[in-house]
Parts: sequence; C-alpha cells; structure tokens
Amino acid sequence: MSSYNSLFLRQSPVQTPSVQAKVLCLDGGGMRGIIPATILAALEDHLIAETGDPHTRLTDYFDMFAGTSTGGILACLYVLPDLHQPTRPRFSAREVLELYCHEGRQIFHRSTRKKLTSLMGLAGEKFDSAQMSKVLQQFMRDTRLKEMVKPCLIPAYDIQQQAPYFFSSEAAKAQPSEDYPVWQVAQSTASAPVYFGPFLAQAADGSCRPLIDGGVFAKNPSLATYQHLQQLFPEPAEFTMLSLGTGCTSQAFQLEDLKAKGLFNCWKPLLHILGSAKARSTQQQMRETLEKSPGTHHYFRINPPLVGANSSMDDVSLKQIKNLRKLAEHHVNAEQDQLQKLVEQLLN
Repeated sequence: MSSYNSLFLRQSPVQTPSVQAKVLCLDGGGMRGIIPATILAALEDHLIAETGDPHTRLTDYFDMFAGTSTGGILACLYVLPDLHQPTRPRFSAREVLELYCHEGRQIFHRSTRKKLTSLMGLAGEKFDSAQMSKVLQQFMRDTRLKEMVKPCLIPAYDIQQQAPYFFSSEAAKAQPSEDYPVWQVAQSTASAPVYFGPFLAQAADGSCRPLIDGGVFAKNPSLATYQHLQQLFPEPAEFTMLSLGTGCTSQAFQLEDLKAKGLFNCWKPLLHILGSAKARSTQQQMRETLEKSPGTHHYFRINPPLVGANSSMDDVSLKQIKNLRKLAEHHVNAEQDQLQKLVEQLLN
C-alpha cells in the first residue's frame, strides 16, 4: 500500500532520551476535514476504552496540536477550553466531528445573491467570509489564543509581509502582539484564495495582520511543526507525531487538461495539483528529515484514498458528507492493528 494512504510506524535506533513530545498535525482540505475528524473520534473512543475513563480526551495524550486551514479549525476546536473548567477541552472528538459535519455546511453556504455577484468565484470570493466569521464566533466566542488547553501552532500567510506567519499559543502567553481571538486564528488559516477573501486579524495590542490560508505554503504542517519542536527541544528528544491528511486521490491529468486552455478552463486542475504537490513533497521531506535526525521518532501518517467520495473541498451535500465519513470509518476498521499501535504509543 502507498505510504501516502497507510498508517505506519518509524522508529530510529537511537536510545530513547528523557524529553518526550506527542504531536497531532492536521492537513488542510476544506470539507474533507471530515476524514481526520472521523479518524480522531475513533482514536479517542479507543483511548476511552483503554483507560476506562469516559472523560478521556485527545488533549490528555497529545502535547501539541497543529493544523492548517480546515485542520487549523479542527485543532482549535480540540484545544478550546471548557467554559466552566478552563483546563479541560470544551468538546470531545466525537462532538467536534458532529459539529464539523453540520457547521461546515454553513461555512460553505452560498446565497443566490452571492453566486450572482461573485460570478461563481470569478469576480470575488466564492463564499461569504462574514458567514464563516459568524459560525466560528458562535462556538469559539471570545476565547483567546493564550487560553488554549494545550499548545497549538496554526500557520497562515501574511500577504503584506510576504512571509509565513505562525499563530502560537505559547507566544500568545508571552506577548500581546501574538495573542488573537481564537475565531480569528481559525478564520485566518482557512481563508483560502478564491474561496474566501483575506482576513485582517487583530492582536491584543491592537496590531493587525492581513492573512490568507496557511495551505499556500504548508497544506501538510508536519514539517513546519517538527522544525518548531526542534527549537523548543534542541537536544535529541523522543517525538511521537500523528499526521492526518484529508484524503488522497490517484487522479491523473493529461497534457490536454492544462495545455493552452487558460485559467478559466484549468484552474480546478491547477488547484488540485498544487495542493497535492505541497502535501506529498512535505511527506517526502519529513521522511528524509527523520532519517537524518538524532533521537527516537514515532511517526504515523494516515491519509485514506478518496474511494467513494469526490475530491472537492467545498461539496457540502449530505451524500458527500456521508461518503467521507464512510471511507474514513472503513479505513479505521481496515487498520485496527496499526491504530492499536498508535494507542499503545500514546499511552506509553
């Protein structure tokens, strides 16, 4: 089975050091975020079964959460503090899944007026950024980045500075200029060009950043997250990383699909190719980096093939949602042995 759609364990032969870090990394992919959300709901169920504690949450076993675009929204939801117990997460992984299936349809909703005024995305943002703001604020309220239950790292791209920007909950605790409302963090990383307009995020000190989707440079945030961890732990450490994709496709394009057709006719294939290229190149770079890195590394990558569902990022039909959940559940059932290895590693 291709390494891009299988779950595997890689461990270096170096003796295990004392410093440990367990990290969850989530790819971008629009509504296809239902796939990692389904897998994580199953993972949390396994952890609950192993511990016998119904209150077990992902935050009990991961030290850091990272995510790009739809993965960034998910990461924020997993570490969002409970209103009455701020050291505990507000939602279980299964609640996040149900929330995402329902509210994702609201984020990607287009009124007839929006379809006409945007000319289906050709004359403006395809979807309403204000609608996404409304949905995110409804569940994230006035929670700030510094208040997250566990450290998180969320990439976005600063169009003014022409440089990547990383929202960091740890940096937010140290500096007001790095502290943002969580809903703004989520909207910034998910403001994919064409689909949504750029977002102006405002920090606690009043400074602002014009940002777009972190997927323009890190659709798969695992390598950027690993480099961030290297700064936190300069000495060899034991890393366990779970990297979840939003489904891979074997769709191939022919020369005629792109040759001399102009942007109007080939923008969809181009977006698909660019997104797939970034995710797959990151996967390859992660492998090469881990091969050369000291310390012990347990690296899991899950990215099921898109069998029975289409690759669209904004298909919010009930049929597509059902198919995405079904293929993720099928993959979990087919990979029970490997999933158990992951659970054992997290419990270790």
